[in-house]
Amino acid sequence: MSRVVAPIIQHFPEDNLIARVGDFVQFDFDLNIPEAKITWYHEDKLLEPSNIIIYVQDVEQFALIIKGVKPGDEGVYKFVAENSEGRVSGSARLGFEVVNEPPVFLEHIRNTSCRAGDLVQFECEVTGEPQPLVAWYHDGRKLEASKNITIVQDDNLRALIIRTVEREHKGIYDAVADNGIDVAKSTATLNVEAQESPPTFVGKMNDNLCKSGDLVQFECEVTGEPKPDISWYHNGKRLQPSKNITIV
Repeated sequence: MSRVVAPIIQHFPEDNLIARVGDFVQFDFDLNIPEAKITWYHEDKLLEPSNIIIYVQDVEQFALIIKGVKPGDEGVYKFVAENSEGRVSGSARLGFEVVNEPPVFLEHIRNTSCRAGDLVQFECEVTGEPQPLVAWYHDGRKLEASKNITIVQDDNLRALIIRTVEREHKGIYDAVADNGIDVAKSTATLNVEAQESPPTFVGKMNDNLCKSGDLVQFECEVTGEPKPDISWYHNGKRLQPSKNITIV
């Protein structure tokens, strides 16, 4: 019967391993024996095997593979090898390569036409490292999220949604991406088409009874698209503004 011996580390994993986000990373170490219970930890937190975290053993060679590292995966990785005769451990550190890439629009926002009352969505795709923040502007004025305006950020996708468009929403829209390395801008125009409707008086003007020398005011409310021009007449003769007549 072969005698069980305590595990001894023959080869330690590479320390200070540098990777980029999305890389596959592998920590390797060798033992003097082919059989031992292996446990891996990240910052003292147990790592359970999964589709992304893979424990590998090939005779006396052992490894931990991480399929696609992401922010938060940096730090110290520790392994523990043990059997009935002893216990050993080792560690290695994973860091991320600092990559600075200016913002780049892969997909720009596009010119759009709609009618008042429609929903409009501007979409763009932007990359950069660090990940850019995108601010939205309408005719140079910064837009903030509200009941009518939704700002979306999903990975590289950015979107501005106007749920109910009004005529004042027409104009130039800018998506400005800034990641501290550089700034990039994508521009589009929104054209709001008028929904034409004939002039319509809301209610009627009231008759007035007055004395000579009194001030008299006639009021009316009218709707229509485009906005109607209003002319005033007295006994069929068109009135013009004067010192005694004010038209508002």
